[in-house]
Amino acid sequence: MTPSADTPQAYPSEDRAPEGTPETTWFTTARFGMFVHWGLYSLAARHEWVKNREELTDEQYQVYFDHFDPDRYDPVQWARAARAAGMRYVVLTAKHHDGFCL
Repeated sequence: MTPSADTPQAYPSEDRAPEGTPETTWFTTARFGMFVHWGLYSLAARHEWVKNREELTDEQYQVYFDHFDPDRYDPVQWARAARAAGMRYVVLTAKHHDGFCL
């Protein structure tokens, strides 16, 4: 997605937060976006720390590894769907702790 003229700038110079305060103007202005947090652990359909929290052995977790084949991963389609829904930004976790890269 190419930013349009009405896409808020990351740090609008006229709306800077006081020194030492996190800048939130852009995020507050953009409001609606998509956060893609996706990887091997998605197959468990419970949470990203499934291996750790459920104390799965490497052998138990291997099942997800063996079946993880993101052949329907279509970032262009995701971006179009986000834009059609009115989203102003997308954050993508490109590499997560399980080692898979998108």
